[in-house]
Amino acid sequence: DPYPEGDMFGAASIQWNKDLEKYIMVQAFEIRRFGLLSDKRQEPDKVGMIRNANHLKGFKVYEMNGPLPDDWVLLAERTTDYEHPDAPIGQQQGSGVRDIPAYYGGQYMFVAAAPSAEYSLTEYPNDLYSAGYQAWNMSDPSDPKFLSQFNVPGQKLGDPEDEAVFKANPRAGNRTSWFGARMSIFMPKPVEEGGKYGYAAMGGLGFYVLDISDPPNIKMLSHLDFPPSVAGTEGDFINVTQVEETGVVYYSGYPLNEDGWEPYKDIYMIDVSHPEAPKILGTLPRPVPPEDALFTDFAQRRGSFG
Repeated sequence: DPYPEGDMFGAASIQWNKDLEKYIMVQAFEIRRFGLLSDKRQEPDKVGMIRNANHLKGFKVYEMNGPLPDDWVLLAERTTDYEHPDAPIGQQQGSGVRDIPAYYGGQYMFVAAAPSAEYSLTEYPNDLYSAGYQAWNMSDPSDPKFLSQFNVPGQKLGDPEDEAVFKANPRAGNRTSWFGARMSIFMPKPVEEGGKYGYAAMGGLGFYVLDISDPPNIKMLSHLDFPPSVAGTEGDFINVTQVEETGVVYYSGYPLNEDGWEPYKDIYMIDVSHPEAPKILGTLPRPVPPEDALFTDFAQRRGSFG
């Protein structure tokens, strides 16, 4: 671990940069979600600690000259608190970069991030933010430039329209459901290679088809809601490996615990061949253990099944 104790680094994307002829790593840094806060409604002191955490909320960019930290060269450091880009550590607001950055070594990068406390309409008890998406210009990895912040209706506290959308959601008030992005935009093809469409999994807010062809102006094309499945993340991951051939993506959530008490999360098949009018085709069958297994359901094996 090359980082100081308490530094909350997350996932990283490592990609070959053709112009530099080097591997570039974008390392995410996000707020601490587990092991500190149990219930944000009952622990204001811990909420304050997270909001003013003494670590980066954003990302770092490295030139990788080998696999070990001693081989890395720090090129840039940025906060996702884009309204205060020069805010020092401890004063940066928002979630930082969640999970893995969508960076493929080219001009653009997309990350899941909430830039401020305004993005807080989520029920999950130990998470403070409902993240949207940011686009960054990575033409020069040593000087990333913020391009845009994208969010969907129902994320921002203090916005009457957003609050109305949130309150109309059947999950509102359950003190359990995850709202907003946990991972970045899913795309079958990078924008630099002609990619136009991206797909967003936004927890209790549902599934979105986005036009990402102009990263400074991300556009929402369509939206699907799903029946509540509490708890766990209801919309977390989208498989886009087949969409260019079949027009179908696969959308699912996953359990946040390993005790088997959370409802099973179906994998939805969604036809996005008409991006403005996606259709749910059905769900994949639930996997069943072989007859000679020592358990009758994969949930009994523990792990993040379902």
